[in-house]
Amino acid sequence: MNILFISPATMPDYLCDCLFHGLRTLFGNTVVDINKIQYMYTTFPEVEKSQLYGKGFSLYCLLDDINIDRTEIERKIINQYFDLIIYGSIYRCQNYLEIVLNNYSQNQIIFIDGEDHCNTLKFLLNRGFYFKRELYVENRYLLPIHFAIPKEKFVSNIQELEKDNFFAPCNPTDKTSYIYHAERDYYQQYQESFYGITMKKAGWDCLRHYEIIAQGCAPYFYEIEECPYLTMHKFPRLEVIKLMQIADDYLQNQALDLESYLANLESLFSHAKKHLTTESLAKYVIQEIKT
Repeated sequence: MNILFISPATMPDYLCDCLFHGLRTLFGNTVVDINKIQYMYTTFPEVEKSQLYGKGFSLYCLLDDINIDRTEIERKIINQYFDLIIYGSIYRCQNYLEIVLNNYSQNQIIFIDGEDHCNTLKFLLNRGFYFKRELYVENRYLLPIHFAIPKEKFVSNIQELEKDNFFAPCNPTDKTSYIYHAERDYYQQYQESFYGITMKKAGWDCLRHYEIIAQGCAPYFYEIEECPYLTMHKFPRLEVIKLMQIADDYLQNQALDLESYLANLESLFSHAKKHLTTESLAKYVIQEIKT
């Protein structure tokens, strides 16, 4: 399948980059990124990676910089060389949009809207498949979508982790706790903790939710019950709520039900490995447009 993946490629954009990582992992060099997303590749300088948003943790500099033909894009669009056109960040990049709309049918075009707000580009709602991250109400023109994390970022065995902290030191309510400059140290503090605090910020979805789970830690997700059901629609909120109840019981009684904690954590971890990887995200998008 020849896929043209169009994005600005000027700075990290989590949903755009999650999906691109999954597509490239699944389909290899048949996925053409234009513009080239330099910071997704292993050839991106390490010193520049540390300057990326989120210090480049979890998603960046992972893909092999394989040979990709990025020439004559406009001619290829006009000749319908690509089977699928994906706009990875439709609010931020609409390159080639006019010729894409003139040469491709709506079932060959995907718009990815990963913005923190619930607004949409209404003029595109019936021009292709429109995936909306912060989706608060049902709309027949909109499909839900969520962040994801590469499968290689998951710890191998959560049962072998030694927990020293009840809550992980990194806390989004306290910016002074953002002290980690190396990904391994950031991950380790979650591996060594029973719970990692997380929350809605500008939007409900956040890469931190997925990083916590991938490191064998349980999210303590403030006000998760208020999250609209179409936002983060594959996120295992029931398992998270159960684990938070175990935490609340501990905080009240100072007695941790370790057996229940581990059983629910295993369920949470298994769900995430099945549904919340970048590959599973790419498969979901492709399957949705074929149904």
